[in-house]
Amino acid sequence: MAVSVKEVHRAIAGRIDNLTGYREVRMLPQYFGRTQNTLAHLGFAVDIVTSNAAPERQRRAVGAMLESLVRVKIAYRIRPHDVVLDYGNALDKEQEVIAALMDPNWGKGIECRLESITRNSPDSQEYLLSEIAFSVFHTISIS
Repeated sequence: MAVSVKEVHRAIAGRIDNLTGYREVRMLPQYFGRTQNTLAHLGFAVDIVTSNAAPERQRRAVGAMLESLVRVKIAYRIRPHDVVLDYGNALDKEQEVIAALMDPNWGKGIECRLESITRNSPDSQEYLLSEIAFSVFHTISIS
């Protein structure tokens, strides 16, 4: 089944949006988290960073198999008096997103593999910013 890069983006954002409390931030993903006013508790952005051919699976009749690097960025608000508790809660939210995207029952020609997780916080320590990277395999139509 052919799945465009745009469809991969929307499918991933839709899966996260269906989780309780998450809200997709309306800006280019590359700008998410650069300044405090771009952040919202459980705000997220989906960035399709690169798409490369997966040569071992190219089939002209079906399409071109791609491996797209996808970075999901999430902001979790840290309360000043509950830093330790909220840090743990933020880690749980990461796991929730990973579970939603690693679900083998996509049924849409998309396969996600977890690559890495990085975390940082602005100097204000107001948010924990998590970036979860996935390799996403899908086939695009070439006709």
